[in-house]
Amino acid sequence: TDFTADINILSAQTLYNIQHAEAWTDEKGRVHAVAYLDRRETAAIYRDKINEQTTLVNFLRAQAGQTDDLLKKYAALRSAVQHAAEFDSLLRQLKIIYPRSVPDSTPGYTASRIQRDLAETAKQIRVQINIDDDDERRMASVLEELVTRYGFVVGAPAVMRIDGRIAVNDTVHRTPDLVFVRYDLTLQIRDSSGTMLVSVNEKGREGHVSLTEARVRSFRTMETAIKSKGAQRLDHYFDSLIDSMPQ
Repeated sequence: TDFTADINILSAQTLYNIQHAEAWTDEKGRVHAVAYLDRRETAAIYRDKINEQTTLVNFLRAQAGQTDDLLKKYAALRSAVQHAAEFDSLLRQLKIIYPRSVPDSTPGYTASRIQRDLAETAKQIRVQINIDDDDERRMASVLEELVTRYGFVVGAPAVMRIDGRIAVNDTVHRTPDLVFVRYDLTLQIRDSSGTMLVSVNEKGREGHVSLTEARVRSFRTMETAIKSKGAQRLDHYFDSLIDSMPQ
């Protein structure tokens, strides 16, 4: 019963070295298959993967300690936290697959310390936001929410700047039921030296029963673009800093 419970805990995760026996169909037409693994053999695979994650975490921590560039330091620690989480997931699986291997796989770091270092570095990254024609600060508020999700602080002196512009104009196009506006969003994220890091450009058309409602819908579309594309491209930027680090 306990072992069945363990399997249920892992059912939503990815397991390595799983093998499948031949499937069969019972008298009610239900198809069955048995998945199994060799514990010793699988434990060796897990130890290799765990050691790989440990090596990556230690490498990234060393890179973070060797740079004065806050964005590179943040990227390295961010990646270290991700690999430490992968290590933890693998170790939890190994505890069930082959418990006696666990004592040999203890890392020489604590994940909480890396997370704390990441948070402290993030607080040093100040971001200035300037969006032209954003009279109600709708886009600025969304961007503030975005940067604080990374742990950054809105303010000066800036390590990153976000400059942009929005425009929402009546297209003068009408149908019997709809009024249309055209929207245009431009964002550029730069570092303190002015180097472009990320850009987001979103334009299109929205329609509704009134001009006011069409404008509201266009603002929602631009907000969604900032939350999705802005975060995606900022993530890609930090990942690219890791890729450029010397191995």
